[in-house]
Amino acid sequence: MARNHYKLLFSNFFTAYLVTFVPCVRADSDNLVQTVNNYFKRHSREATWTAKDYNVQSHENRPVYSYGLVFTPENKLKSFPRRLTTHDSKAPIPDSFDARTQWPNCATFQNIRAQGVCPSCWAVSAAAVLSDRLCIALGDSDPSYRNISISAQDALVCSGNVGYRVCSQGGQLETPYEMFASQGLVTGGEYRSGLGCMPYQAYTQQDTQTVTTSSCTKSCSNRVYAKTYRDDKRLGSKWYGMGIKFERYNGAAAIDKVIEEAQRELMTNGPVTIGIDAYADLESYSSGVYRHVTGDYKGGHAMKLIGWGTERGTDYWLIANSWGKQWGMDGVMKFLRGSNHCGVENYFITALPQNIAPPPTPTTPATTTTLGITDTSSAATNEMTTTTKRPVPTSTPRIPQTPPAQPPNFNPNRHPPCYRPLVAPVFNTRGTRIVACRHPWWRHCFMFIFGPYACSL
Repeated sequence: MARNHYKLLFSNFFTAYLVTFVPCVRADSDNLVQTVNNYFKRHSREATWTAKDYNVQSHENRPVYSYGLVFTPENKLKSFPRRLTTHDSKAPIPDSFDARTQWPNCATFQNIRAQGVCPSCWAVSAAAVLSDRLCIALGDSDPSYRNISISAQDALVCSGNVGYRVCSQGGQLETPYEMFASQGLVTGGEYRSGLGCMPYQAYTQQDTQTVTTSSCTKSCSNRVYAKTYRDDKRLGSKWYGMGIKFERYNGAAAIDKVIEEAQRELMTNGPVTIGIDAYADLESYSSGVYRHVTGDYKGGHAMKLIGWGTERGTDYWLIANSWGKQWGMDGVMKFLRGSNHCGVENYFITALPQNIAPPPTPTTPATTTTLGITDTSSAATNEMTTTTKRPVPTSTPRIPQTPPAQPPNFNPNRHPPCYRPLVAPVFNTRGTRIVACRHPWWRHCFMFIFGPYACSL
């Protein structure tokens, strides 16, 4: 009896030694993938997505992960231009929507961009959104816009809102749209594509050392491109923002209002840019409806919203990422919708192309949609009337979903952005930490004395 007691005491002491003095390391993808998939095996009713280890793939088929979104201070959001009125509020919202099938003539939707190692998601996602919107607005009248590619490189090095080394600190969601509305953006294809005026150049680590604001020479980096930098500019009208961060109140009512506003914007004018709080398990996403399970906080990340739907009773947003087609479902993912998970409903930023003449007033009022865009900083109002001829699919009323209960150890001060981590940090057999533990060293000794070590979030 005494021998077993001493064996247990020694075991607890050895475990406390390992977790206290063995350095913490980042979770490798294999352990993270196992943690996510094993959790959903034990909680099959909560299973909504599957994780995948992309490191087993060859180097050329492996996605490159990078982030880079810097969230705008909330006091600055007050001066953002806002969409004053929604579109046709009487038109039913379909249960599912995919911009790729809504505008099949736009080849821009098939282009999944890859930002590489540069934290340029804010520029890459905005360039993808503007490419789609130019095609939607002008593609029918000018077929050259059906496969246009707005340059992320131009927004990256010429916006003036980032530091000298543009790949060292990231940027804000509104920066490319401010430039699009004031100066315009040129065209530019993917890395080493040789397409457009300014193709993307910040993919590899070596490239990021040379891509600086001095690269903005106001001339096309593609020397064989037919147009000049100035002639290649595509201009936008007033850019604007939506989302919970722009509302005066929070709660379920605000979320429902924001979701409807974003859905009507997407149905009428095309994709928008969103910003989320990203965690390490996002990198291992393979399929299903993503929600944060475990892993370290990575920072802000911008992506392109292209639709929504419901899968096995779980509402989701359909989102195109900027990590290439090797990641997720050919570069696209489904993200939990309706509970502001990881801040996904906080920000929706976009803009409309310029030089779109308002069509004549239609004779049928039912097909008319009034859009109002108000710049609160200048008190200027720009109203446009467009005609919608496509029938909108009918839908059933959306049933509000009750989000999963918060864990008993929930701490809003420690996890403000994504408040439902489902798996606590764990250790492998060597005592190496798989998920970062934030407790000080004395907590380990405390747990050693009063029971087995448990690192809770």
